[in-house]
Amino acid sequence: MNGNLTVTNLGCLRRIAVLILLTACARLSNPSGGPVDRTGPQVVETVPDTFAVVEAFDDAILITFDERISERSSTGSLEGSVQISPESGEIQVRHGARALEIKMQGGFKSDFVYRVTVLPVIRDLFQNVMADPFEFVFSTGAEMTPNALAGTIIDRLTETAVEGARVTARIDDPGDPGGAYKDGVPTHVAITDTGGVYAFRYMPSGQYRLAAFVDQNRNNEADDFEQIG
Repeated sequence: MNGNLTVTNLGCLRRIAVLILLTACARLSNPSGGPVDRTGPQVVETVPDTFAVVEAFDDAILITFDERISERSSTGSLEGSVQISPESGEIQVRHGARALEIKMQGGFKSDFVYRVTVLPVIRDLFQNVMADPFEFVFSTGAEMTPNALAGTIIDRLTETAVEGARVTARIDDPGDPGGAYKDGVPTHVAITDTGGVYAFRYMPSGQYRLAAFVDQNRNNEADDFEQIG
């Protein structure tokens, strides 16, 4: 009796071992017989909501997608995958199963219109990338005026459009030549698309001083080795 019981237990152990081995070898894939997922993730909800008027806050912005997203973007890290304009400090991006949490150093101050852009580098677990950028705006008290400041960045040597250039705009006082670069002056940010086109939207009316450069090391600053236009 004891011998038969021992053999039975060993058989169970073998079956369990095989089951564990098969489970360990399993890989994420589309369900058999179903359509192949070729669509990148899409934003389905934001907090704050689009065109919401809220009080100044230091908490994170939440961007939710329609499916699970990868911890890495198509360019590598999720850092730099979200742009906030105007920016007051370093932007931190935290990954969730279906969402991104974004915090900005200095928080979101009173009487500003903030434009948040999710660049088309977010991908799902099947490596499908967002088809287009996603943008939304909200206000912490300032009026949301539907205006735009747009242009194209061209490489003067090759005469080709520059994709992914960081363009900054700071309000300029003609009576104060260096005023645009004083501390506390908001920095509005836009990134050029595949055609080299940039666009600032919902900015306060005024005269602006623009600068553009390709941020090779993604530190949001124009370094000595990065040409400024």
